[in-house]
Amino acid sequence: MEKIMVRKRVLKGQARCVRSAWIDLSEGKGFRSTKRLLEEFGWKKLMEQLFHEEPDSDELKSSTLYQAYIDISAAASESRAGCRENEDFVEMYKLSEEFALWLTGNIYLYHIIPRKEVYTKIVPWHYADGAMYLGDRWGEEDQQIVENIQRLSVIRFLQRYKGYIGY
Repeated sequence: MEKIMVRKRVLKGQARCVRSAWIDLSEGKGFRSTKRLLEEFGWKKLMEQLFHEEPDSDELKSSTLYQAYIDISAAASESRAGCRENEDFVEMYKLSEEFALWLTGNIYLYHIIPRKEVYTKIVPWHYADGAMYLGDRWGEEDQQIVENIQRLSVIRFLQRYKGYIGY
């Protein structure tokens, strides 16, 4: 199962509308490459306006956020068991282009922004615009939980992992 790095801060409110922010910023211009996009707007402006970040640098590779990404990526590559995390990022199991699973002592389903458009590729990580608690893992292995979320019905999954949702 493929693992991906996801920004821990979930985009909320108006920040969730990354595509709308892109349309406003680009004024309908088409860009075929991230290089051209970055030349036109700059990394810092794109991060501020699309993802509501406050970058400490004008370039990706000199930013604190990128260093945190590199650190967690290195830690994740050393050991493939479990989902690594730091203050800024979390490693998740990619279920599809739009969903990822974060396994801690609990089970969380994240809606991730698909990385299809050029503006979503200015960073090597994914952004999420929604998250939902699904239950407790009860000591089950990652692989078993990933398989179960793909094969069990919603009701059976919630029953198995005690994922009672309330207000």
